[in-house]
Amino acid sequence: MWLEVNLLFPSSLVSAVPLMEETGGVLNLIVLDDDIPELNEYFQVTLVSALPRDGKIGSTPTSGASIDPEKETTYITIKASDHPYGLLQFSVGQPPPDSDEIILPATTAPHITIKEEIGHVSLLVVRAQGLLGRVLVQYRTVSITAFSPQDYQGIADTLEFLPGEKYKYIIVNITDNSIPELEKAFKVELLNPNGKVGELFSDGSGSGDGNLEFFLPAVHQHAPHPVWLFILTGSATLELNPLEIRKIYSNGEIGMVVRNHGALSQVTLQWLIMPEDTADLVATSGSITFNIEQRTANLVVRVLHDDVPELDKTFSIWIINVSCGRLGLYTNATLTILANDDPYGLLIFSEKNRPIRVEEETKNITLTIVRLKGLLGVVKVTYRTMGDEDMSRYLPLNAARATWEQDYILISGSVIFAANESEATIELPILDDNEPERSESVFVELLDVALVEGAQYRPRAATVQSADIPAMPQEKSTFDTLTHSPQCHCSSHSQGECIVSNSPHLGPKSDTIAQVIIDANDDAFGTLQLSAPVVRVAENYIGPIINVTRTGGLFSDVSVKFKAVPITATADDSSNTMDTSNSQEPTEPGADLTSRPGLATATADCMEIERSDLLDHGFPKEAIGEDYSVASSDVLLLEGETSKAVPIYIINDINPEVEESLLVQLLNQTTGGASVGGLTQAVITIEASDDPYGSFVFQVTEVTVEEPEFNTVMIELPIIRSAGTLGNVMVEWVATINGQPATSDLQDSSGNIRFLPGETMQKLTLKILADDVPEIQEIIRVELTQASDGGTIGPDRVANVIIPANDKPYGTVCFYRSMHRVQEPLDRSSVANITVMRSGGRFGQLQIFYSTSEIDVVTLAVKQGLDVLSYYEAPVQGAPHPTQLIKVNVSLTRDSLYTCATLCLKEHGCSAFSFSIAFGSCFWVAVLSDPVTNNSGFWTYKKNLTSVSTLFSTQAVANSDYESVMKQWVIMAEHAEFVNLTINILPDDFPELDEKFIVSLLKVELMNITASAENQPTVVQPNTTTVVILMNGDAFGVFVIYSISPNTTENGLYVEVQEWPLNTVQLVIHRTDGSLGQVLVEWSITGGTASPNLDFIGEGEILIFAEGETKKEITLTIFDDSEPEDDESIIISLTHTEGGSRILPSSDTVMIVILANDNVAGALSFQTSSRSVIGHEGELLQFHVLRTAPGAGNCTVDWKIVGHHAEQNFENVSGVIFFLEGSLNATFYVHLLDDHIPEEKEEYQVILHNVRTQGVSSAGAAVLDNQGYEAVLTVEASDEPHGVLNFASSSRVVSVQEENKTVQLFINREFGLLGIINVTYATVPGLLGLRNQTEIMLAEPGTDYIALVGSLLLGEGETSATINVTILEDDVPEMQEFFLVNLTSVELIINPLTSVPPRLDIDGLTAQIIIDANDGARGVIGWQTTNFEINELNESLTLVAFRDRGSYGNVSLFLYAQNLEAQLGLDFNIASRS
Repeated sequence: MWLEVNLLFPSSLVSAVPLMEETGGVLNLIVLDDDIPELNEYFQVTLVSALPRDGKIGSTPTSGASIDPEKETTYITIKASDHPYGLLQFSVGQPPPDSDEIILPATTAPHITIKEEIGHVSLLVVRAQGLLGRVLVQYRTVSITAFSPQDYQGIADTLEFLPGEKYKYIIVNITDNSIPELEKAFKVELLNPNGKVGELFSDGSGSGDGNLEFFLPAVHQHAPHPVWLFILTGSATLELNPLEIRKIYSNGEIGMVVRNHGALSQVTLQWLIMPEDTADLVATSGSITFNIEQRTANLVVRVLHDDVPELDKTFSIWIINVSCGRLGLYTNATLTILANDDPYGLLIFSEKNRPIRVEEETKNITLTIVRLKGLLGVVKVTYRTMGDEDMSRYLPLNAARATWEQDYILISGSVIFAANESEATIELPILDDNEPERSESVFVELLDVALVEGAQYRPRAATVQSADIPAMPQEKSTFDTLTHSPQCHCSSHSQGECIVSNSPHLGPKSDTIAQVIIDANDDAFGTLQLSAPVVRVAENYIGPIINVTRTGGLFSDVSVKFKAVPITATADDSSNTMDTSNSQEPTEPGADLTSRPGLATATADCMEIERSDLLDHGFPKEAIGEDYSVASSDVLLLEGETSKAVPIYIINDINPEVEESLLVQLLNQTTGGASVGGLTQAVITIEASDDPYGSFVFQVTEVTVEEPEFNTVMIELPIIRSAGTLGNVMVEWVATINGQPATSDLQDSSGNIRFLPGETMQKLTLKILADDVPEIQEIIRVELTQASDGGTIGPDRVANVIIPANDKPYGTVCFYRSMHRVQEPLDRSSVANITVMRSGGRFGQLQIFYSTSEIDVVTLAVKQGLDVLSYYEAPVQGAPHPTQLIKVNVSLTRDSLYTCATLCLKEHGCSAFSFSIAFGSCFWVAVLSDPVTNNSGFWTYKKNLTSVSTLFSTQAVANSDYESVMKQWVIMAEHAEFVNLTINILPDDFPELDEKFIVSLLKVELMNITASAENQPTVVQPNTTTVVILMNGDAFGVFVIYSISPNTTENGLYVEVQEWPLNTVQLVIHRTDGSLGQVLVEWSITGGTASPNLDFIGEGEILIFAEGETKKEITLTIFDDSEPEDDESIIISLTHTEGGSRILPSSDTVMIVILANDNVAGALSFQTSSRSVIGHEGELLQFHVLRTAPGAGNCTVDWKIVGHHAEQNFENVSGVIFFLEGSLNATFYVHLLDDHIPEEKEEYQVILHNVRTQGVSSAGAAVLDNQGYEAVLTVEASDEPHGVLNFASSSRVVSVQEENKTVQLFINREFGLLGIINVTYATVPGLLGLRNQTEIMLAEPGTDYIALVGSLLLGEGETSATINVTILEDDVPEMQEFFLVNLTSVELIINPLTSVPPRLDIDGLTAQIIIDANDGARGVIGWQTTNFEINELNESLTLVAFRDRGSYGNVSLFLYAQNLEAQLGLDFNIASRS
């Protein structure tokens, strides 16, 4: 029976055949595992038909089969598989790409190793297999050997995966510290997923349940737990540090072994040196122990010492084993025992050249250079002659230096020492000359030594040199990491060095300098002779008399002997024959002579020596002559001296003598190598001395004599002749006063006196004249001027004759007049000048004392014969009450009654007096109010007040009519004749008659001068003067002037007026007090700054006042003009009056002020050039402000800038301008800020405002000009407001393949984006300069591309646009082809005439399009024939390659043969490969 089964997936039909007699069968369905994440899937299996084997359909009795309808179908479910919601796992790879590829489950746990310094680690969590649903999973860190927070920052959080999301990161922060640590591990776990997520190592259900642990294993190979995360803080490594090399010079070399990373345990290190069989090292193996935390240790290699010159020896040091840790990168080093003991030699001059002496002659001197110690290699030594100026502490002290080009020729150069060569020579040329010279030295020094060809090669890195390392004889070594080469030829191109430290080298500095001494020559020590054949000298001369001169050479100290032979000069025998037997044989040239005993040195500053002085200085008496003395028999000249005085001294005695002479002779006895010249004798003449013809002086140098009253008076002045008295001598004299001949005081002012031989004194007689001229003290200077015939004038050559002051030289003083009349002032005190006159002499400054006093009118009346009792009423018998009486003593007077009346009359406090006739008693009564009592013994006299008032009306009262002065003084200057005394006269309001007071001269004194009593200044008559104050009362009037204008001040004496058209000022002249009689008064313009007839009309006039007339008016007219003027004044004064009237001083002047007008302070405006200013951002603009003349007063004006956003565009938008008086120009500055913002042109107003004026009235105040107070400031567009156009950098060179396509070129609009702009462009054949371009082809428009000429618009704010260029394809083989697209213009659409239009960037105007080579431009290479059949014969087969399509350029072809069955070289050969 056949069963047909219908599977409902994927539309399958299956047949099953049960066996005969079987009641059932099994249908096996295989479910495929496709690794595709899937949810539960369902399908059904249906039995669709049953067919028996006999082929009968349906159920029959004997056969057939049928299907139970109720059981014909069964349902099968394939459970969800392959984690449809995802399998969360850690991954160490890159994040999965965004593709449909399914992430497969991981088969092993991932391992991650990190370093502590990493900072953090990002762990990638991926969602493998299914991506359905939203999934949450927790994660956490778990410590194992690493702990939080000291090793890492522990975290615990949740990750969320959205549907389709494949991966997330977990970030764990790692703690980095400086603590060495071993490996540490921790793990990160994923746990508690939510949302149907399976885990990797679950039971395979695919449900997503369970926890997943993620271990980060150690990377170390021996880690016991590979699932740990090891934080590597540094593993311990041991290595040799080639940079840590320290050089020592004792017996060892130190290398440093460095322990890197950890240092947590004790480590033992083994080392070995190869080769081991050496006698240069103490030990060739050893060990080093590192303790815990020890980082470095020294590897000490001991080096043995010897004295054999050796080259470098090299050994290898190996670190061969370490007990713990591991060996680092540097496990071996090279130990080099450096060449030592000068293997290339020590270079010095031969000892026989230090020094060598030669004679001066033209020849070459040979010097030898010696090479000591090692003789290996080729060495070059350089040398030179040391110049005259070269100094060195290694040169001999005080060695004279030879002169270059005169004594020798400079040499310099080098010599080569070949290997094993120990000596070399050089030559120094010596020159001969005629110049005297002492022994001189030439020094030749070895400068340097260099290795020309070494005997070894040392790599450059192995050489250790230090300027601080001294040259040491023992072996030296260093560590390095390079190898050794056996030989070396030094070259500038060598990769290593032949140099051995400090070898070759020069010896000690003193051994590298050769000294060549040229002996003294050409009369080096000079020729000695006397300086002159004849010498004259005064006896009192102090200094050298005659010298020994030295010619020729001046080297060394030399001496010569001499002797002095008297001629007429007197000398003692011992002086003439001074010991010359002590002279020694001449000494060696250059010997020091200053230490020889008995050798005195004569100096140029020898002092005057008297005979007693020589004895005091130890000279023997027998060696001292009368006229001269010889101090020594030798003259010593030190080295370099050309002259020295001969030690002969003239003895200055007091004996008058005539000329005397002696002979000085040089002897031919010298020392120091000098010789004697030709001039060996000289005559010394001692001039006449001590005045043999006499010295003339005054015996008395000062004489005082009074000027005679009349005729003359004679005085005699003795003149003394001292010293010698030989010959006749005439002495001349002259007398002067203040440098002028004394002709007015002496009868003779000059003359002469003759002295005969032997005469010792004469008298000079002078006659003093009398005169009446007042004179102060005079000194007549009488001087002896000269003496004839050898006579001299001595020190007392002047005698002063003093004539004391005479004839009242300071004068006498008195009043110039005996009476002075003054006017009483009207309203304030005035000064009266009283003149004092000086008579006689006018010398000296005088101080004159004076006082004032009231006049005694009673005494004056008595002198005029008036009776004193007439000023009293008739006497009344009797006396007042005794209490009213004041007794006055008049008993001693001759007429008691008259005296009592006179005294009472003088006393204002006495109104009456009582007199007793019997007793002659006088009693004053102050006030007589009661009637007298009847007393027959007394008579009472009462003053008649009327007559007394009349009597005292002529007396000026002190401090009422004048100011009293007591002992006041005034200074009269020297030579002055007059001086004024000042007295203040006081005013009052009372009419008075003439009043008088007295001014008296008290005394006169000299100031700052003393004089005898008879010459003192005196006061003479008249010593008093009467001052009369004239009567007053002003009955004829007192004139005043004032203004009646409304603007007056100061009682009408000051008035201010404006400059208006026809403005007038009214003035009143007022006659006050009396108005008797006809008087006249004159007024006039007396001052002011206003100009008559220009500023006003008025010149002054004389006004006549009739009797009784008291007022008159005058008018001034003020002119108006357009001239700006400051305040101007007019001063009007009363200047003169007649007819008995007076002018009141305090009211005699009126000042009229015409106020400032017509804006005298100025009108302010901008200068024309500043009224419109154009500026650019960043500029500092000037604005000039003008002020019209004359610019009176100080003026201040403010300025401000008005406009849109002014504060943002200007540094300052307001300010103040200040004008000083007279200043007419000012400037202020406006700074435009540069904001780097593209902007269009902007306009601002700069305005002047708020003018303020000082020092000028309001009428003249400064104002603003109506048209010039505002300026326009235009700020030009800036920062390219409309933009700069260029091709984008990516579009400036574009390479394309040849195909039918469109290429887009991008245009950039940079900077400003204002306005709409139109950009035009065009394509043109051409190319930009390209490097290495040999074959150039230009693309053809229409064939390779479509030519364009067009334009495009960029709106406001748009920054870019595109140009589309079409490329055309063809079948023609072509190389690279070029064409250009140019931006041709740009313009602004709306305002094309703007000052800053858009522009094209010059660097981006052109885009170049390159069409790459195409269609096989260089050809397609192929074989002409590809199959050949040939026989195996010895013949050639030619293969032809051909080049199809393009044929540009040269093409090379490489070919090779590939063995198939035939073998190259056995079966065939190929002749050419390219």
